Amino acid sequence: MVDLTKACPNVTSVFVLYLANLFPTIFKKLPYGDYKKQLEGVCRLAAQGIWNLKSVFDKRDFQCVMVDETTIDNFLYVNILQKLEGQGDRYVFALFTFQEFFGALFYVLFSPRRMMYYHPLSHINIWNLITMSRERAMFGYQMGLFLFGLFNEECAGIAMRSFKCKLCLKNKLKAMKVITRLKDYEGYEYSQLFHCLWETREESFVKYVLLGYQKVSLKIKSQEDLQTSAFCLKHCGDLKKMELTLSRDFYKELWPSSADPSYGAQVEENEILFTWWQDICSVFETTEGLKVLAVTDSILEAPFMQIFTRALKQPHCKLLRLQLENCNLTGISCEGIAFALRHNKMLTHLSLAENNLRDAGSRHIWRAFKYLTCPLQRLVLRQCSLTSACCKYMTSALKNNKSLRSLDLSCNRLKDDGVILLCDALADADCNVSILELEWCGFTSYACHAIASMLGSHRKLMYLDLSKNVIGVSGILTLSLAFLSHRQGEDVIL
Repeated sequence: MVDLTKACPNVTSVFVLYLANLFPTIFKKLPYGDYKKQLEGVCRLAAQGIWNLKSVFDKRDFQCVMVDETTIDNFLYVNILQKLEGQGDRYVFALFTFQEFFGALFYVLFSPRRMMYYHPLSHINIWNLITMSRERAMFGYQMGLFLFGLFNEECAGIAMRSFKCKLCLKNKLKAMKVITRLKDYEGYEYSQLFHCLWETREESFVKYVLLGYQKVSLKIKSQEDLQTSAFCLKHCGDLKKMELTLSRDFYKELWPSSADPSYGAQVEENEILFTWWQDICSVFETTEGLKVLAVTDSILEAPFMQIFTRALKQPHCKLLRLQLENCNLTGISCEGIAFALRHNKMLTHLSLAENNLRDAGSRHIWRAFKYLTCPLQRLVLRQCSLTSACCKYMTSALKNNKSLRSLDLSCNRLKDDGVILLCDALADADCNVSILELEWCGFTSYACHAIASMLGSHRKLMYLDLSKNVIGVSGILTLSLAFLSHRQGEDVIL
């Protein structure tokens, strides 16, 4: 039985084996020594074409790389090259992917005529190949993936046997140097790099080049992004902060509305995707230094949230700060988050901003406060579609919690009733809230008396944001008098 993982260790090797079926004809037509020079010339032409955004070549282009007409005819015969009809002696690679592959092969070919025995890539070239590797709209995006695929020693061996040529992997060492420096670039989006590293399929190589990576930013747009991230993240042993976006387009493609009758079958077919997501979430447990996780502008529906919250409650999860902002969370999602909060021992900051939690969803979070085992210090529920109805659960939670220091309820329609309930609770409670943000909460001057009373009795409050609420002159006067009478050194924003 053939071991396919060795026969075809990566996608590049499959492509090599396909082309290998076309090469026996070329071997027969060219002497061995001449064949190697001609192959190098074709590869040089392909690579130069990629860098110069060129895919149509004439006879002069072939002459410049010392490829003769016999070689052109042989590559035409096996349909690697094609002649453009009605355009004289003008040629293209039959598939643009052929040009990308031979362009990559150029940079691993052993070249005895050169002092270094290979064609070196500059650091900028390697950077560009990595950057191109994920953007399908970019000219030559596949060339970088093929190059990293050829860095795999099994794949390189297949290529040497298939094309009867020697390879030199010195550019692999240069790529290692470039990758180890990428971590120093602020704002770099690592999905492109992860695609290239995945194609190597060499865990020792990936682990080495990702050494020292403390922050990773990923935007998952496709199934391939999820797969490559699952593979690479487990090798980021020094990771401290991860920023993740699971794009809405990705969700729409793979998980259509549950109202769709084919939804159940599609979920079953995508079990492997859930496994990759589970691998990503397992990093919360296995990477001890990971303290900050920001998931933003994403879709996190039930299957993903179940896996996600299960990882959060594991005893080895060391996350301190968790942001789940604009992630399409609902009341049902909050049940899982609340359950994870009860079991998590480390979390100090939680943001669920810009999710349509509504009062029912927030109720799960507030109820979890009674059972918290983590020292939660900051909670952000900004723009979560909350109303005054949630405030009775909130006030009960605040009375029983000593760790919370900062609370952001901005951009919720708490109105006068909700703000009065909240302020009455803070005035009476022995809690430690020192930062309170109530921007754009829809209250009026009617609530300002309760706020003023709270300012006088809750001495721990150091920062209060009441901006963008229509409190009028009377409200401003009420708060100003209270502030002047009772407060010293605190910030109040009206």
